[in-house]
Amino acid sequence: MTLFLCLTLLGCSALKLLYNQLPTVSYWWLDGYFDINDQQAPDLKLGLRDVLAWHKANELPAVNALLSDVEQQLEKPITGAQMCGWFTRFEPRVNAVLDRTAVMAAPILITLTADQLRYFDKAIAENNAEWREKWLDASPEDLMESRLERAIENLERVYGPISRQQTEAVKARLAKEAYDFEQNWRNRLRNQTAFKGWLVAYRGRVLDTPEAKQAAAQSLQAVWRATAEWRMAERQQTCQLLADFHSLMTPAQWAQAVKTYQGYQKDLQSLHLGG
Repeated sequence: MTLFLCLTLLGCSALKLLYNQLPTVSYWWLDGYFDINDQQAPDLKLGLRDVLAWHKANELPAVNALLSDVEQQLEKPITGAQMCGWFTRFEPRVNAVLDRTAVMAAPILITLTADQLRYFDKAIAENNAEWREKWLDASPEDLMESRLERAIENLERVYGPISRQQTEAVKARLAKEAYDFEQNWRNRLRNQTAFKGWLVAYRGRVLDTPEAKQAAAQSLQAVWRATAEWRMAERQQTCQLLADFHSLMTPAQWAQAVKTYQGYQKDLQSLHLGG
């Protein structure tokens, strides 16, 4: 749902296809965590389609306006403060999606069975084990290789091919900015515990009044908003690192980035108009 962040992970040709497939992709992602049953599936599928329709009609213009502002700066040096400013401007768009999704999801999540909660625990444990293996328990050499591979893939999707010299420069910048994976792990566990606590607390509740439905949704919104919060120190570090990466690119690569973001805008405008 955090479309602005996802843009760096996609080629323009994939954006429209993935966006329109979000209800299907989201359903199967959720099924992997909860083993959705036949009674829950219709409401969940319909709800996900409704959230996408709402986002397409109401949120895409604001997202596109921000992308336009970013695109106009891409052929110039960018500061960490500018980068953080763009992320800050996008936060209300993220919160709007979280809030809308919570209203849809709360009445479905309260119907989860005890078996489904155990299924969720198992899925989370498996996911956490994979995360730890890649980001927390890896050797310093393997960790740097994973960080560098992810950074280069994302940069090339925006700027085009990255030279060997630029790759070495990116690696040097990453080495100077050690990421706090221990803190990330603690945040991950905290957020999972908070969400599981909501699931347990609300499982089986009867939301038979507008007030009860609103209270459940608002409680879930608070949990999800806390999950999406970005610590200031980590935010500033990431923003400066992205600005540093931008400074490593050539004018030709900056021009390619402009074309990439113009393609995003064209696709999003088409989606807003019904494409």
